[in-house]
Amino acid sequence: FLLMTDILMSDDEREIEVRISTDTGSSYKTSGYYSVGAEAYYGSGGSGSQNVNQTNNMVMRNHLGNVAAEAAQGQLWIYNPSNATTYPTMGWQFYFALGGGGMARTTNGVGGYRTATAYDAFKMIPDAGTIINMQATLYGIST
Repeated sequence: FLLMTDILMSDDEREIEVRISTDTGSSYKTSGYYSVGAEAYYGSGGSGSQNVNQTNNMVMRNHLGNVAAEAAQGQLWIYNPSNATTYPTMGWQFYFALGGGGMARTTNGVGGYRTATAYDAFKMIPDAGTIINMQATLYGIST
């Protein structure tokens, strides 16, 4: 379980991607994923919902901002990474409330890798720019 707080990006409207490695981080899988999420929002700009999906990474969160009022919070559940007989799977949830923008947003979903394999590393990268702030704490996984 990974708990993330105060996530800010260098560029506005970005997403975080999670990719896995089977060679202790020497390389990361860039295809073969499937992930789906549901997003809901409400605020001064209206309300609504949408589905989000990806095939080039396991987890995503879109609409991450680059100003303090847009700081996001999130959780990532990492299920049994050392099991080579099941498909790697992660569940996730992100949320934020924009103080000045009057918007609340939540996204949750699940992602996986289409080949049964154990993995020994994962990385979180933005789809563009850089992550300029994120406090992250990993619970429950040991080597």
